[in-house]
Amino acid sequence: MSLVQGLLAQFFEGTIKATLQTEKGNIDYTHFLRNDQQATEVSMMLEQPVRTRIFYDKSTQQIRLAWENAGQKFRSKWLNVNAISATTKLNYDMLQVKETAEYQNILGHTCRKYIFDFPTQKITCWVAPDINVDWATYTAYQKDDAAANVLMLKGIKGYMLSAEMEQKMPLQITRYKVTSIEEKRPENAVFEVGEEYKEVKN
Repeated sequence: MSLVQGLLAQFFEGTIKATLQTEKGNIDYTHFLRNDQQATEVSMMLEQPVRTRIFYDKSTQQIRLAWENAGQKFRSKWLNVNAISATTKLNYDMLQVKETAEYQNILGHTCRKYIFDFPTQKITCWVAPDINVDWATYTAYQKDDAAANVLMLKGIKGYMLSAEMEQKMPLQITRYKVTSIEEKRPENAVFEVGEEYKEVKN
């Protein structure tokens, strides 16, 4: 195995910040990625700010959520990933994947352009092959992320730094863009839920 292959075999550890632009407003993501654990903080500015942190333990294949509501803090019990249901259904059997010869530099990473074409949705994304993440763990709590599921199912290595999702009928476009990448192993604290969070039943 070459040095490049060896580096690509190692999973990325660090912090990735991104924004999803929708017609209803922006959703900000901060992904804390380690080989053994992952956590994602989701922030939305709607009628009132909403912030949720999603924890995933790769060794136990379990997920936990922590959130704030009206000034109070709550957390769920550890749940099996299968307890989290998908909100978007796409027919992956009818998926067409086009790997283009187009490249673009995003945040210092050379990205390749892919087009994922579904009967109801078209996704154009730019993937950085040198940021190798475990999509199986990511999609455990982001099961409705069609682009991430395609990368995993088709074995496409890398992380998408930019994507445009076009809903065909009715026409609706959302855009995903990574805004910063820090290649530093996250501290243990970002994977812990504070005692001030009250545990709630399912």
